[in-house]
Amino acid sequence: MYHQLTLWSIFGILGYLFFILSIALFTVGRKYDNKQLRFYFIAGLLIKLTAGIAFGVLYEFHYHWTGDTFYYFRNACRLANTFYDSPISYIKIFFDMVDVSNLSTIDITNYNPMLYWDNRSGIYAIHRFVSVFAIAGFDNYYITSLLMNTFLYIINWKVFRFIIELFPKQHKIAFISMMCIPSVLLYGSGIMKDAFTLSFSGLIMVAMYRIFFERKINFKYIFLLLLSLYVVFELKPYIIYAFVIAMLAWWAMEYIQKVKNAVIRIVVLPIMVVVTAIMLMFFVSTMGNLAGGRYSSIETMVESASMSQYDLKQDYYEGQAFDIGTYNDVSGAISLIPSAIIAGLYRPFLWEAHSFAMAISGLENLVILLLSLYLLFKVGLRKIISTMGQQRFLLFAFLVSLILSVGIGLSTSNFSAVVRFRIPLVPYFVFFMLYIIQVNSKAYIKNQEQI
Repeated sequence: MYHQLTLWSIFGILGYLFFILSIALFTVGRKYDNKQLRFYFIAGLLIKLTAGIAFGVLYEFHYHWTGDTFYYFRNACRLANTFYDSPISYIKIFFDMVDVSNLSTIDITNYNPMLYWDNRSGIYAIHRFVSVFAIAGFDNYYITSLLMNTFLYIINWKVFRFIIELFPKQHKIAFISMMCIPSVLLYGSGIMKDAFTLSFSGLIMVAMYRIFFERKINFKYIFLLLLSLYVVFELKPYIIYAFVIAMLAWWAMEYIQKVKNAVIRIVVLPIMVVVTAIMLMFFVSTMGNLAGGRYSSIETMVESASMSQYDLKQDYYEGQAFDIGTYNDVSGAISLIPSAIIAGLYRPFLWEAHSFAMAISGLENLVILLLSLYLLFKVGLRKIISTMGQQRFLLFAFLVSLILSVGIGLSTSNFSAVVRFRIPLVPYFVFFMLYIIQVNSKAYIKNQEQI
């Protein structure tokens, strides 16, 4: 059995942990005067790093390295070893500059990119992204995880700061939503594609807001947007659809709300709908071509989702499969949307969990379900819509959650996969619910009246 957590590696892990926290404490002490922000930064970092180590322990001692995470790590290490033997070869592979025609120009002793060159599943990309951290990870999963999660946490922190910039009085629910959801922490901190898509999808939102809402069209935000789009596209392109569609809807609503005259607003509304639709069509066409036609139309998306759903139902997933129904065309998929939303947001239910890890997810889903029922029946649909009208970010959060849940529910029929695939939506969905519940509570309304 290949063990990563040994006595010697523990000393290395503690050394790296001490180094990371020392830099974090020094940096946050100089950058933030606000004690609360300093607390959130250090607490969030500790939670993130602990979750990464916990993920490694779970897969080493419970799953015995049978998951994808170990294979991603080992291949990232092989690519990292290429850096030591031939830095030029490493750079060419990392920047995806290698193909059949020029393979002979690089050293493939440790890593042959042609074995993974077809990046349909994002495997080649995750090897390249993780290899940056594996270079200084000394072939140790936990040290590589610490370095990777420190980097990703910086992005997560930018997203958190963005949320509390929009909602300065809701820092507690923002911290809970963005930093403390168990499934998001666990699966968003392992050496997996989900860790990168979680962080960089949030960066897409921040960069698009700065450019299109605040009109800060400068190198920094254009670079961050292009980088985040590239990373997510290489790993899971469908996530980009959800975030861009939700951002376009948010952008359109912002402009419509700026029109105070009701008559003019009636005129502006269809114009904004048409402009948004044209932008969306252009985006879908571009994305579809870049992705080799897999996302170029609703029909191809449905076909791809149906094939993925069929595969995940197979017996080799050892009882983790579930079935919301089968479909072969767009109309069939539309008929299953309600079931897909339920599966994407709330399953596995607690009674469907057949392992300790799934039981934890089941408990989390139960809490999310109870929050949803409270929101719908106690707060009420009218107040939900009214609150969304006052805070358009909530429209974005709702649409991201809805679109991703539909896509995940239709394409995924395996509980383990559902839990991992939905982590980009969970923080926004939880924040959406907690914010509306809080601002419509009697205590909050009374406090606002006194102010």
